[in-house]
Amino acid sequence: MKQTYTPEQVRRCCIAYANGQSVSELAEILGIPRSTIYTWIKREQQQQEESKKEEQQQEESKMKEEQLLK
Repeated sequence: MKQTYTPEQVRRCCIAYANGQSVSELAEILGIPRSTIYTWIKREQQQQEESKKEEQQQEESKMKEEQLLK
């Protein structure tokens, strides 16, 4: 049966990785395959990149609006 993990577990694992813990250490401590952790990290990085792009687009749109109103 496929093991499922809560979003909180995934988030904590990604934070631990970002704080310097290795994937191998996390896999051993949590009993999770390294490939799963790598997938989580990749997904988290993609989500962060998308969020940054959205913020940049909103900021650019706001700046254009302000310029038009001048």
